[in-house]
Amino acid sequence: RRAQIDFQNAQRQAKEWGQELTLVQRSKENLETELEKLAHETVAPTSMAKVQHQYESRIAQLEEQLNEADSSKALAAKIREHVDRHHDELRKFVMNSGPMDASFQSRLLAELKLVDDDLEREMSLRSKHFPSTSSNDV
Repeated sequence: RRAQIDFQNAQRQAKEWGQELTLVQRSKENLETELEKLAHETVAPTSMAKVQHQYESRIAQLEEQLNEADSSKALAAKIREHVDRHHDELRKFVMNSGPMDASFQSRLLAELKLVDDDLEREMSLRSKHFPSTSSNDV
């Protein structure tokens, strides 16, 4: 009789464990299905090679912009030297010329000063486009 009760208890416990195992298997299958669905919905992360390529491309762009800025800076300096040299020559010519009207000399020198000031303003505005340059550099 006792063996029969133990046997029935063991059968009941085996049946319960079987039901629990079935529930666990269903949960596992549901989780796997949900994981697959999430994996398909999620955009694959960008590969390291692609990220590195984008990074290197951006570096190349920035280097090119820097070279262009340096070229512009050098060109602006040459233009400034050229204009300054010609203005100096004009000033010397005006001052060393013979009998000229004094008011004409004054007006001409004032015009040269205005052109110098305009040029300085223009160079200053342009230097703001290239933070590495300043009006002292140009």
